[in-house]
Amino acid sequence: MPNEFDLTLINALQLAPRATWAELGPVLDADPTTLARRWRRLEEEGLARIAAFPVAG
Repeated sequence: MPNEFDLTLINALQLAPRATWAELGPVLDADPTTLARRWRRLEEEGLARIAAFPVAG
């Protein structure tokens, strides 16, 4: 189950999906390595995922 910080991380990525961990670090007051590690845990537990769709064109 994600905790409040995990939900904040997910929300930040919803708002800025192309942000790097380094860019999100100061916003979330966390080390970029910590953010990457937490995201990986969320993915591994099946609680979050990234999806991409091609642009028709």
